Amino acid sequence: MIKNMSLLKITITILIQLIPFHSFSYIGPGMGGGFIAATIGIVVAILAAIFGLIYFPIKRFFKKKRETKKLINQILLIVSLIFVYEFLTFVNFKQIIIDNYNMQKKIYLCFSDKYLSENIKEEEVVLKYSKQLLLNSLKIFGIVLIILFVFFLLNKISHYFLEFLISFTGIIEFSFFFLIYNKLRK
Repeated sequence: MIKNMSLLKITITILIQLIPFHSFSYIGPGMGGGFIAATIGIVVAILAAIFGLIYFPIKRFFKKKRETKKLINQILLIVSLIFVYEFLTFVNFKQIIIDNYNMQKKIYLCFSDKYLSENIKEEEVVLKYSKQLLLNSLKIFGIVLIILFVFFLLNKISHYFLEFLISFTGIIEFSFFFLIYNKLRK
């Protein structure tokens, strides 16, 4: 009888715990954002694992075919190197980068100067420096887009060119040939 009473008490206690009550609790934006980020992270990790299980065997299969395309990739690397070097020289890319850096330095100095009034800072930064910085940044962005467009066009010739160019070997060869071409050009 005592066992039945204690079993009855345990059952009643469990049933009472299962009955929903209003909790009047609050989950703040930090906790909610953390929960959402953790959920997204788990989903992305699962999708990345599935992608890896599918992608790498296919990549290994095509890697055997790719070894016959090395000569074409070497020629395309030299062509792209000459184009990039001549194009950057033509648009005076070095000077654009220097101008962009100087504008950023002027903006920083203007904001860090305690003796300038806020109106002068606003006029100088917004009207003068910010517009010039935006134009220089758009020039840099356009130049990079043109170079990437040429790389994608060269990738249409050899479907493995971009993969070769981004690889460790491609980066080393591109840098080495770039230095040699730079010395020959001067």
